[in-house]
Amino acid sequence: MDKKYQNAIKDVLIQSDMSDYVFIRANVYPIRYEEQFLADGKPNPYYDPDNPYLYTKTIELRDVLFAKPSKLTNAWVANNILIFELFDGWLEERYSLEEGESFKKRLDNLKALAISELDIMAFNLYRILRIIRNGIQHNLSGVEHDDDGYHVAYKNRQGTEFYLEFNEDVTRYLYTLCICLVQGYVEGVIKAFRTKGHYVGMLAFYYDKILSGVSIIEDDLMDIDGNILPLDGLSHHIINPSTREVICNPIKRCEDEACVTFAWFDTEMNRTIADYLIQIDGCKYLLPEEIGTTDVTMDERDDKRRREFSIRFDKSLLCDLWMIEE
Repeated sequence: MDKKYQNAIKDVLIQSDMSDYVFIRANVYPIRYEEQFLADGKPNPYYDPDNPYLYTKTIELRDVLFAKPSKLTNAWVANNILIFELFDGWLEERYSLEEGESFKKRLDNLKALAISELDIMAFNLYRILRIIRNGIQHNLSGVEHDDDGYHVAYKNRQGTEFYLEFNEDVTRYLYTLCICLVQGYVEGVIKAFRTKGHYVGMLAFYYDKILSGVSIIEDDLMDIDGNILPLDGLSHHIINPSTREVICNPIKRCEDEACVTFAWFDTEMNRTIADYLIQIDGCKYLLPEEIGTTDVTMDERDDKRRREFSIRFDKSLLCDLWMIEE
């Protein structure tokens, strides 16, 4: 499917009320410690030498909050057809699949191509969406959708039985993963904070939620025992996209040939997760706290003591995986 048609379908979905109720948006907030001087060299009136841990947090206001989107959330049949058509068209373009081939043949081809983490996610996502789509298109009475989720059970013309069952939470992760794969980034993560590691790690978070929420899946893939393929040997950590704070100018404690250590940013009060923006040799890296090593003692409640905590990153992490995409 041509990219312009993919974008047209995606825009219908994104600009509908599904964007607020079905799709999950990452929340990423820049954090900047108050420094002694401003960018223009003038003294910073907010800088306090006795408290170098004061910071400013930037919160983005979204125009879509005030929009009047078209209503699609209750039209679950149309939602699934649109999602499937969008994803099917994207797969055709991404993997140079034959136009007009059967969905079964396409699925077999995708399975053979499922090598990387993103390939495995795409294959299994298509597997699930195909069962729903064919059920709606040919056996609508066998597809039930309610507050508990989806319950699908039907036979095709060849007599093959198809079963799929998952809870309602999976619906949001399923649709969100589809949109993120198609557009190539996670909604809510601005370009200045995008890395390959965050992208794959956040999608792996959605995929993991799908894995845990699908209770039954059976189709015509005879060489698969009914399970969704796990992401065996994920090359890095799963990244929780819910609410993250980017420390734009972390306070460096020390550095040697092997590691760089920063003041730990206390995210416990806000229940967030931090990323540390590092610039070395002209390159910018964004390192998530999940891959760092801290000396944090969570039962320590003294504010002064907590400010003494540090987080250390191995310099081997300063690689393409965590380099900010320019």
